[in-house]
Amino acid sequence: MESVKTTHLAREALEEPRDQNRCHGRLFTRVLDRISRYFFKQVWNRSDVDDLVGQTLLLLQTSLREGSYDPSRSFNAWMWLKAHTVYLRYLQRRQKRPAKLPHAVADRHPDPCAQVDARHDAGVLLGKLQQRLGAEDYEIFLLAYDERLSQVEIAEILDRDRKTIRARLRKASAVARELLEA
Repeated sequence: MESVKTTHLAREALEEPRDQNRCHGRLFTRVLDRISRYFFKQVWNRSDVDDLVGQTLLLLQTSLREGSYDPSRSFNAWMWLKAHTVYLRYLQRRQKRPAKLPHAVADRHPDPCAQVDARHDAGVLLGKLQQRLGAEDYEIFLLAYDERLSQVEIAEILDRDRKTIRARLRKASAVARELLEA
């Protein structure tokens, strides 16, 4: 894995307008596999996955060129939100609902994201969660609960120790539960 962080590559893509295509290429090469795995876990159809990855990369590229990405924030969190937007559009076109966890697993490990999505004030709750956790912990929360990535995958993406990720996920889950109960 390269030592250059994804957020640094995104910042470089914004700061180098003359060499934008090369910078975007380096950045997208870096995230392509992660985005593909995310969509494959959701869709399981190679042609749909390829289409969704293409839409996501196009959305990212357009957003970078228009300057809607804030380089002081994490590119990974921003990228996952864009990928999730593409996935929701896909579901709307297909008139499908996301698959739920099997009943036995859902009983043992309630999905905080499903609980938040079921509420009318989900946007407010997620905003409060992001404020309470901070950017990196919120990103870890999104990667684990929304993208369903393992602690090992998150540690690799963020270049952190797995134990650190586990501790931050515990903290994020506790804060999410507290906000849901309030």
